[in-house]
Amino acid sequence: YTAAGSSWAIARVVAEHWGLKAKNIPNTVSAVNDVLKAGGLVVTSGSGATPFTSGGHYITIRGVTDSGKWKIGDSNGNKGRENSNKEWDPQYILDIANAGNVVAITK
Repeated sequence: YTAAGSSWAIARVVAEHWGLKAKNIPNTVSAVNDVLKAGGLVVTSGSGATPFTSGGHYITIRGVTDSGKWKIGDSNGNKGRENSNKEWDPQYILDIANAGNVVAITK
């Protein structure tokens, strides 16, 4: 067996490399919205349903709309560009995300 993919520590390691702060936050809409409204980003991973992939995938939650939907950043090629242009139901994202891997990235 050969391990593949990215460690859950990747968000913290990359953030700290660029002089940013990273901390795990609760897997709740209010916790994520608090970070977004303060100008931060939230990185999370999951596997299965879109915007995640069957093998596991990271996304960045990058904004909250006036109607309460989330904007994401998804690096998964053309499908990721489509996903990044959509507005997502926050609870849907959190229901399929890895609950222990919701990381706030802030200055």
